[in-house]
Amino acid sequence: MPQQRLARPEPEIPPTRPALAEDAPRFLLLEREVEIEYRPQMLAALQSKVDACAATARGTTPVCPQCGQPMRCQDTREVSAGALRMLACPRVALPLPALPL
Repeated sequence: MPQQRLARPEPEIPPTRPALAEDAPRFLLLEREVEIEYRPQMLAALQSKVDACAATARGTTPVCPQCGQPMRCQDTREVSAGALRMLACPRVALPLPALPL
């Protein structure tokens, strides 16, 4: 025996929508102001950390996990998202290893 649903009466007045503020909240404005003011220092600090990581990684040569021989870089540009290749074994390409932070 199916149950019948009772019809709910529709509200006469729909709920009011919240109004948007004219300006951004003060906290957001302060946060944006500080970010703009200190952006050059943050970028300089980030660049020095990236340079330090690159300097430590530049002297190391990854080893192929399959044959154990050092891998050669396919792309020798300073900044590269290329791959390392092994020609002596079936493993053709590996992504570059992640730099430790």
